[in-house]
Amino acid sequence: MAVLYNFQTPQGVSPLHAFFLRYLVWSRLFFGLIPCLGLAVFFLLADRLLAQRPHISTGESSEHLWISSNPLPDGRQMLMVMDPKIRTLAVYHVDPVEGVLTLRSTRDLTWDLLVPEFNAREPLPGDLKKMLETPVEKSLRP
Repeated sequence: MAVLYNFQTPQGVSPLHAFFLRYLVWSRLFFGLIPCLGLAVFFLLADRLLAQRPHISTGESSEHLWISSNPLPDGRQMLMVMDPKIRTLAVYHVDPVEGVLTLRSTRDLTWDLLVPEFNAREPLPGDLKKMLETPVEKSLRP
């Protein structure tokens, strides 16, 4: 194979076969070795390249979270964390004895907030709206 690198055709090999062997060697170099070298250089320089990027502030902080803690009958705490920007609620249980925080549920509230009424009791919100929209007849006083 060393003969193929300096493009000398071995004896007994047709020129067409030698061309395909050269093509195979160069394609492996091009599609195998060069990308690997590029990735190696990228990973070696990634820290420097990322450090040169300007810091872009998204303006977000943890100040916009709404947090509520409620005691449960078994002594644990139920911690609710609401992110109003992305309309997501997470519920945790906190065990004060073991110091364990357990994620119990998360939910995207976007669609919940679009439902006009669910599990509502009388008077339903739609009924209240109708009552407020209907004109009140003035009573005739003598």
